[in-house]
Amino acid sequence: MPRPATKQPKPIKVIKIDRDLTVEIIDWHTWPISRGYHKARDFHYRREMPILERLCDLYLSDSESKKVFEILSTPSSFSHWLANEGFYGEDGIDTRDSRRYWFPRIKHKWEVLLSARKQLKN
Repeated sequence: MPRPATKQPKPIKVIKIDRDLTVEIIDWHTWPISRGYHKARDFHYRREMPILERLCDLYLSDSESKKVFEILSTPSSFSHWLANEGFYGEDGIDTRDSRRYWFPRIKHKWEVLLSARKQLKN
């Protein structure tokens, strides 16, 4: 006999932008429940958010706004920047994961943020 489907938590807010685009606002407690999602949530809050916040700080500063595009130009430059900023912590430098897995995710989220900013300006 199959198990009943997992009841997913409701998002904090749902915003319909277009017919094709819907944005769901979630937090730590409303993260979807499924296999491996707890690891994704941990990665998002421990790694992605601090990196994206630091990139936003650089982008919004007048003197270093162009530096963000240099950082996100190649996986190696991204990895070197992470090492210089201390994102690897004391557990050692794991450049392979940052170049292979973190870089595409961070770059994609950064492009989404920039496109949302451009749409808000128009």
